[in-house]
Order: sequence, then structure tokens, then C-alpha cells
Amino acid sequence: MFEAAGLSLIEPILVGPQARIRAAAEVLGTDIFTMRLADALHSHAAADKAVELVRAGEAEALMKRSLHMDEVICAVPLSAIYWDQFGTISLVHHWGRICTHGQELAEIFDTVDEAGQAHEAIARAKRLRGYYDL
Repeated sequence: MFEAAGLSLIEPILVGPQARIRAAAEVLGTDIFTMRLADALHSHAAADKAVELVRAGEAEALMKRSLHMDEVICAVPLSAIYWDQFGTISLVHHWGRICTHGQELAEIFDTVDEAGQAHEAIARAKRLRGYYDL
């Protein structure tokens, strides 16, 4: 990430406890002076803050570094298309109360286009119920 920032490919926003971010950068010998910092007290708050930045249009994507995946999943509802090592294409959709195990549905498709159409149908139904895209 720091290399991409150095090449002006990305403009990172480092989200988390500022003191810990600065200390980690110092240990790594990385200059973060020109990078934007968004303070958050702890990891769950950092995930929430990062999602808030995307929703507000201040960031275009999320990049997970030191957060555990469960913390990110709690902040971002998950529905994605996966390919396994055998070429199986599946759409996995998670729903339920945020930060609970909730429910999961995995559907198998013959083509990526079919999985994409099913994914869009789920998104369309959610939008009709008042949800919005990040």
C-alpha cells in the first residue's frame, strides 16, 4: 500500500488509533506525513469509520490490513461471487443481524453472468426495501 501511495496510484486514508498508526509507521520507517489519518478508538470503530468514509464519498474502496475479517464483515454486509479451485461459480449471500452469524445461502451457477444477474437481483430487492449501495 505504501509503495502504491509513493507512486501516486492511491491516496490512502489510514483509519485507526492515530498514536498506534504513527508508531507502526515509525517502526517501519515509513513517512505518513502526507497521508490522511482518520482516528478511531479501536478495531471495530475503525471498520465502521472506514465504511462511513466510503458511504460519504470520501473513499472509493476498503483495504483490510490489520483488522480481523470478522470486524470488517460486521461493518459491511456480505454478498459475493466466488470461484473455487475446481471452477465452481457460486453466489454466497449472508444476512441477519449485524455481527451475528446470521444465515448464509450459497447458490451454484453455470456462468459468471448468471451469478452476476442473481447478485444484482438481490441488490435490487434490497434497494426497494430502502437499503443503499456503499
